[in-house]
Amino acid sequence: MIGENIKNYLTDHGINATFLAKKSQVPYARLYAVLNGKNKSISVVDYRNICDALGLPLEYFLENEVNEDAEDDDPRD
Repeated sequence: MIGENIKNYLTDHGINATFLAKKSQVPYARLYAVLNGKNKSISVVDYRNICDALGLPLEYFLENEVNEDAEDDDPRD
């Protein structure tokens, strides 16, 4: 999940959610819900703002998601 990937990045880099919410202009309640699996989806705008705030390319948190989804979506099924 993207939220879990973002949360792990924040933990690994000593960044708290309040700081990210302010820097990315994503409301804290919405960011908290995404980071803690309460909201399984994230808007494209919020995702872009988070990546920009962290100085990361847009694909940073998506790479593992795409690979995991590809494994689940076997076209032979």
